[in-house]
Amino acid sequence: MALSSYGNAQHEFVKRVRDAIAAEGRACFKKKDWTCIAPSGGMNSCLTTDMTCHVETFYVKPVAVWIPHLLLPNFVPTCPHCKNKGGVDVANATFIKSPKTLHGIGSHRHLDTFMHQCSDCVRSFNGYNEASMELDGSALLGVFNFVCLKALQ
Repeated sequence: MALSSYGNAQHEFVKRVRDAIAAEGRACFKKKDWTCIAPSGGMNSCLTTDMTCHVETFYVKPVAVWIPHLLLPNFVPTCPHCKNKGGVDVANATFIKSPKTLHGIGSHRHLDTFMHQCSDCVRSFNGYNEASMELDGSALLGVFNFVCLKALQ
């Protein structure tokens, strides 16, 4: 079954990336650039290998995987609701339901992250929550290099 509006090929690619991160943890990001994890062999690898080619294979986009507690040593995100780190347990964080689409000029990719639970205020937040990232701005400055634009009002 596909994630949200993604095709099965994109779903399988995201699942492989998530499985690799679950198995390797921090070591996964020593081999891969978190900002752009592309399908192995390129998006059109079915043209140059013996693998079966499906139409949706051409639409598999790279994934950016923002998991700051794996990217930065000893990092714990701040809960945007109670503005405290104490109740956030990164060991129990899980992947969000579906990656967010990042639209680019030439192409796009998908942004995946973890959902964190705060035991202090009993609320949850995702890894790219703007308020949380603003509270942790001094630690994240220069690491999260995507610009998120809000719609003009």
